[in-house]
Amino acid sequence: MVSPILTDDPFAQQVGKCHYRHCEEVVYEEQGIKFDGYIYCSTSCLGEDLLAEGVAVDLSK
Repeated sequence: MVSPILTDDPFAQQVGKCHYRHCEEVVYEEQGIKFDGYIYCSTSCLGEDLLAEGVAVDLSK
């Protein structure tokens, strides 16, 4: 079961969902990352999406 993200601001507006295809997190004002016109809930999702799209290369492999 997925629990909602708690925010300190009870009036924070939802701005969208994370763009990463394997994530369903809702992103609120003043949270997340906007990159290339897309919203991500975390740097992990942004990184995974860049790797999946072939924009970034994982040098540890």
